[in-house]
Amino acid sequence: MDKQKATNAIRNWDKTQFLDLLGLRERESRAGAILKTAGLIGAGAVIGLGIGYLTAPASGRKLRGDLSRRLRSGASHVTERVRDGVDGVRGGAADAQLAGA
Repeated sequence: MDKQKATNAIRNWDKTQFLDLLGLRERESRAGAILKTAGLIGAGAVIGLGIGYLTAPASGRKLRGDLSRRLRSGASHVTERVRDGVDGVRGGAADAQLAGA
């Protein structure tokens, strides 16, 4: 490959390819890490709750009604927490922008 082709190939790289060449990685944002962790904890809680309900002694109708009610309640709780997190990230970004970061 001649010098011009090599230069053009390098110019077409994205940031991830360049960092990989240097043996580096892009750092994950703190908000991204928190949301990922919260998602995993939430998924584990839902799975654990489902297993617990399925193994608990109760009638099928009562079990389905209780499980449905709790899943709706949990979903609304998770939605509220995600909104709080997004609002916090937006507020932090606005503060950083005002500070000139």
